[in-house]
Amino acid sequence: GIRGYITREATAGDVVATQLTSESNGTLTPMAFGEYSYTFNFTLPDDVDRAMWHRVVIGARRSFDDGSRAGVSASVDFVPDGSAEPVVPDTAMTDRCNQCHQGVEGHGGRWTGVDACLTCHTPQTTDPDTGNTVDFRVMLHRIHMGAGLPSVQAGTPYQIIGNRGSVHDFSEIHLPRPASDCQACHGEDVDEWPDAQYDACTACHDRTAFTAPSPAGFTPHTAGVRPLNSCAGCHPNAGTPTSAAQTHAGVLADPFLGLVGLRFAIDQVTNVEVGQLPVVTFHVFDGDDHPLPVDRLDSLEITMAGPTSGFAWASSTRNVQQGAQPAGDGWRIQLAEPVPDGATGSVAVGMAGYRYVPYGAARAESVGRENGGNPVAYAAIGGGQATPPATEVTQAKCNACHGELEAHGGFRTQVVYCQTCHNATGTDAARRPPDAGEPASIFFGPMVHRIHAGEHLENPPVIYGFGGTPHDSGEVVYPGVLNNCAACH
Repeated sequence: GIRGYITREATAGDVVATQLTSESNGTLTPMAFGEYSYTFNFTLPDDVDRAMWHRVVIGARRSFDDGSRAGVSASVDFVPDGSAEPVVPDTAMTDRCNQCHQGVEGHGGRWTGVDACLTCHTPQTTDPDTGNTVDFRVMLHRIHMGAGLPSVQAGTPYQIIGNRGSVHDFSEIHLPRPASDCQACHGEDVDEWPDAQYDACTACHDRTAFTAPSPAGFTPHTAGVRPLNSCAGCHPNAGTPTSAAQTHAGVLADPFLGLVGLRFAIDQVTNVEVGQLPVVTFHVFDGDDHPLPVDRLDSLEITMAGPTSGFAWASSTRNVQQGAQPAGDGWRIQLAEPVPDGATGSVAVGMAGYRYVPYGAARAESVGRENGGNPVAYAAIGGGQATPPATEVTQAKCNACHGELEAHGGFRTQVVYCQTCHNATGTDAARRPPDAGEPASIFFGPMVHRIHAGEHLENPPVIYGFGGTPHDSGEVVYPGVLNNCAACH
């Protein structure tokens, strides 16, 4: 592991903990305009391995007359004896953090980027108030698990006490994507992250016991007592159902569980005339692009909305799997509602549906819901060239933070499809209890802005969803820079 040289002692009551720190009491020598040399005040220990990788980080902060401050840090990696190129151990790169955070910084903004974080957040550093390590690989996993930590769910908050006794409570953190999506932070090409290691594993699985008897409140490890740091014996980095990469891939994305995939495709939308019932021809495929019978589905609906210049109306045809008729190796259905009187422009027609599929080693352990995506097709009312909606928010930008955008049970996944129901006239009136006040708008643009602004709003929206479930965005903490419109747009 990383070893730091500049340390301090931090106390809380009678508890004393060692922490890595920085220094600013060395000698700063001007070399040229804007160029300086710094000589450390501390002395290196005698046992320094000069053939090993080292890193030096410098952090600076500037205060302005208006009270604002700006900080930045920089680092250099080197091998003191020059015998080799440094092997940099950064498995969570700054650019991946910035997909959500749009600027990684800590401790007042002076330290920026993962390279600076890793330099002090090593196994050497502990919070004396809570006893929690601030080792980067443990602390970061636990922060991002937040409310999902077994210890938090059992009633123990996850806190770090910082400078001047400031309490940082991460117990209500909800990651905007599955916490098991390791590649979101580590990337696909990193070799180290799939290697199961005790400290990293138990950062998230913090109430799993590897000893017997299990401590109170702990769950025994599935495979029983195991030596610490022997995780990789049963959880290798690839190739088996129990590999670290595979078990974190998610049930429905796991090829070892036998799911073959599901995909919908819209072939054609016809008879799009005012007062007429449009006809939709479509296909249902498995993961190998083999056509499937529509009656294999447990739910399928088609939504039509318009105009694409600014959605103002929508209609849905449900239980399509029961009413569709064969059309070659595909299917055909007439929608339940006509194009409304006075409608002009173009319409969007989208699909959503799923099937329940048994999964597990014997395909009988449980049942998962597999969705077929949300294809959207466009058609001009009265014929002619259809006009798709202007693209203000792309799927890729949503997925940069959310991984795979999904809502309403996981089978609404596409931004354009969301807008067909979340249109200018949409409200939660059909879901809101009579005694819960006036209906709230579910118009996509304003709703999404207000959800992401959550904690900053005086009157955050409470929107009622399926089953009368209230969704209160007042505690949503956006991890990026809220006025950075380009993050989404």
